[in-house]
Amino acid sequence: EEIRKRSDWRNAELIVLVGGAEVACHFLAMPALSGKELTEAVRLKLSQQMHFPLSEAVVDIHRMTPPDSRDQAIVRASAIRKNVSMAAVAFAQQTRLWLAGVTSSVVALSRLATAERADDSEGVSAVLQIDHVFSTLVILGPAGPFLATELPVGIDDFTKALMRPIIAGDDVYQLEESQAIELRDRVGVPAHDADLGIHNLRGKNLLPLLEPALQRFAQQLTQWLTFAATTEGGGKVSTIHVVGAGAKLPGLSNSLGSRLKIDVESPAWASQSSGASGVDVDSIAAACAAAKFMPELPNLLPEEEFKRRRVARFRSSTTKAGPIVAAATLGIAFLFNQIGGRLSQAVGQVESEMIRVQSMVDENTQLQQQRSAINAIKARFDTFSGQTPNWLGLFKELSYILPKEIRVTRMTTRNDDNGIRIVIDADVARSGAGQSYDEIVERTLTALERSPFAAAVHLLNSSRSDEERGNYDGMLSVEVSLAYVTPSAEAK
Repeated sequence: EEIRKRSDWRNAELIVLVGGAEVACHFLAMPALSGKELTEAVRLKLSQQMHFPLSEAVVDIHRMTPPDSRDQAIVRASAIRKNVSMAAVAFAQQTRLWLAGVTSSVVALSRLATAERADDSEGVSAVLQIDHVFSTLVILGPAGPFLATELPVGIDDFTKALMRPIIAGDDVYQLEESQAIELRDRVGVPAHDADLGIHNLRGKNLLPLLEPALQRFAQQLTQWLTFAATTEGGGKVSTIHVVGAGAKLPGLSNSLGSRLKIDVESPAWASQSSGASGVDVDSIAAACAAAKFMPELPNLLPEEEFKRRRVARFRSSTTKAGPIVAAATLGIAFLFNQIGGRLSQAVGQVESEMIRVQSMVDENTQLQQQRSAINAIKARFDTFSGQTPNWLGLFKELSYILPKEIRVTRMTTRNDDNGIRIVIDADVARSGAGQSYDEIVERTLTALERSPFAAAVHLLNSSRSDEERGNYDGMLSVEVSLAYVTPSAEAK
């Protein structure tokens, strides 16, 4: 209602950015295919990495490498739940705004990061947008972005940490949410002896509260940076550029950098102003990217909306050009009437038409043969994909389902006649919720057994620490038999 009251906004352009679990974006390395073969292969691989059915999604597939390249094809595949896209259309209609497009915030941030590093064509870097609930990580190689993902960590985690009791000697302080937000934005991650300017508190009083959130953030980043370093076409990330709502938190970049042993900094382009609004680009980086590069981004509007717009344009053009079309039709009809007698005697043209029809028949036969070849290739892709582990999907699954007390130290794969197995070695951190070591182990095994990636789960080793060892209660080793068959010689 507030938007509809703004008469100066009527028919203004609206771009809807979607993030979280409702949208998926992947940069896929595919074989050197083209046309329908590439599209079918991408849709097959995308369906294995999404958290919702492909049949319920609006999908956009864009090849980033040249079509005539003989190297592997780098493809940007984006998908959004159709009901979310339809909700954006309904919102635009109710507010009387022109919906220019619906796109992924991850893709928008990737495009902005690529444009801003155009002069830096060497090495591997990353852009981390820290928002309130989620954060977005984009990793760029010399050829452009090759990995983009969302992390379930944001500055709201620091706010919740600061709302816990703060112990200072014999005194205990409890902050309201507004006070915690003000303190978070003002001091961020303070130095140990920093004066916080409230209740005579110092940095050492806050750091124990912030430590779990910082550890979780660093753990998520470490997993994806390690994956990027071992991915084909990737490498070790040298610098992380931080943007978003969390970029302004004092000390956060330095804290993450010291934990990851990587330079973490705010890029120069993020300090630019967005214009008359005076808002820094880093706080609305994805929105700025969408406004600037929307023609190059995937437009995830439903096909029904595209059809409706085409019909509306046709009706509008018909209304405007109706009299002209009628006059032209009348003139053409008169012309055909004049030459009709001559055409009836042109027997040679009939023979030409027969030749053209025969050519169409030959072309149709050739297309049928091509379609059969495509179906054969698709069948081979189906067999290969069903026998090959999806490591990206597995890592995403583990990052979501493992309890936060589990600190993975090593993963080892085993491949033999019994199938593909992965052994997970991990330290068990002390639970902040008061759960025992056995309860944490039970939660871990239950989460793994319920995962669609696991065919069987076996606890290899579980030992509780007899002595206090930092913040850890013990360790465990779990063997997970993956739900994949061992690739045959032909598939390999």
